[in-house]
Amino acid sequence: MSHSVKYLFHQALHSQESNTAFSLGINLFLASMVILNMIEVVWLSVPEYADQYADLARLSLSFFVVVFLFEYLLRVWSAGYQGAEGSRHKNARLAYIFSPMGVVDLLSFLPTMLVWFLPSET
Repeated sequence: MSHSVKYLFHQALHSQESNTAFSLGINLFLASMVILNMIEVVWLSVPEYADQYADLARLSLSFFVVVFLFEYLLRVWSAGYQGAEGSRHKNARLAYIFSPMGVVDLLSFLPTMLVWFLPSET
């Protein structure tokens, strides 16, 4: 049976029972991004490394922000999946956005994006 792309992402990002290769791959990728981001933050907390690798730090920060933004958008988009049984709530996207997980996902990239796009005084 062929499933829509939205269904595949919904299963991968919202269903805890999904154990397909796609779902496991997505979740392994996201977990590795979180771990690598944490390692980077700890590594760059050492002043000598932060100074020496400032360009790499800016590049990796941009990469992680884009990854987490893309994940958030996929989660919001796929939250609205309506299966054949129509079991998803009509406002599932809003429910995800305001859920604790949705807020944490939003906070994973929003502060950096605000710094990028809001004017600064300097």
